[in-house]
Amino acid sequence: MRPYAALAFSLAISQLANAQCPAGQLSVTIEVTTDNWGNETYWQLTAFGNSCNQAPIFVGGNTAAIGCASGGTQASPAGGYANNATIVEGPWCLNEGAQYNIVSIDSYGDAQASFRVRANGAVIGEFNQPGGFNIFTFTVQTPAALDMGVTALTTPLYNRIGLGTSFSGTVRNFGSATINSFTLNAALDGNPVFTENYNGVSIASGNSFEFNTTGTWVPTVTGAAVLTVWASNINGEADETPANDMGSANLWVNAAIPTWCRNTCSVNPPLPWLVTRTRTC
Repeated sequence: MRPYAALAFSLAISQLANAQCPAGQLSVTIEVTTDNWGNETYWQLTAFGNSCNQAPIFVGGNTAAIGCASGGTQASPAGGYANNATIVEGPWCLNEGAQYNIVSIDSYGDAQASFRVRANGAVIGEFNQPGGFNIFTFTVQTPAALDMGVTALTTPLYNRIGLGTSFSGTVRNFGSATINSFTLNAALDGNPVFTENYNGVSIASGNSFEFNTTGTWVPTVTGAAVLTVWASNINGEADETPANDMGSANLWVNAAIPTWCRNTCSVNPPLPWLVTRTRTC
C-alpha cells in the first residue's frame, strides 16, 4: 500500500470510529478485505437470526450481479469490490449488547473475503471462512481496554538440564487501547522461570506482535513438562481479561550429559540437531 493510501485508510477508520451514536448504541464499522477475486464477494449485515434478504441493514459487494442464491455457483461476474483491497463500510449505530449477522457469499465458492468488525474503533470480531455461503455472528460491545493473549508459541521440544532455552511466539491485542509496553512471562509446570520486558512497541486493537526472546530459561528438573507463557504489566497495568492470557506447549527435559573429554572437557556438548514444537494457542 502506498504511503498516501495508508494514511487515507487510517484517517477513514478514525473518522468512522468517532461517529456519534445515541445512548445504548455503538458506532460499528466493518472492514472487508478481498482476495484476488474481489468481484465474487457479496454480503449483507442483518439482525441476529435473520438470513439473506431478511430485512438487511446493509448490502455490499457485487450487488448488481450476485444475490443470495449465487454462492458456490462457480460464477465470476464483473463489478463489485476491487481485488486485494480493504473497504471500510459503515458506520452504523447498532444496539449495544445485541448480536448481528454478516451473511457472506462467494459466487465462485472457493474462498471468501475476510471481515473485521469494530465498535467505537476497537476490534470486536474477525471472520474468514472458505465456501460459497457463510453466516458470521458478532456481539456489539466495547472490549476491555487492556487485554493481551499469547496466540502462538514455538519452543524446543527436547531440552537439557543446565542449558539455556529461548522461545518465540505471537501475542495479540484483544483490547481497545494501543499497547506500548508489556512484560512477557514463562512458567514451567507452574513455577516461574522467565520474564522479559518489551518497551516502545505499538500494538493497535486487533493487531499482533511476534516476539523472539533474547533471554533464556534454564531447566533444572528432568521429565515431561508444560511451558506456559503470558503477558502482564500491560502499559503498566494489569490485564483486564485474564481468561485468554496464556499459551502453552508440552516439552521434555533430558538429564545433563556427563562430562566428556578429548583435548578439553565440557558438560552438555552441543546437540547435533534441534527439534522445535510450534503450538497455536
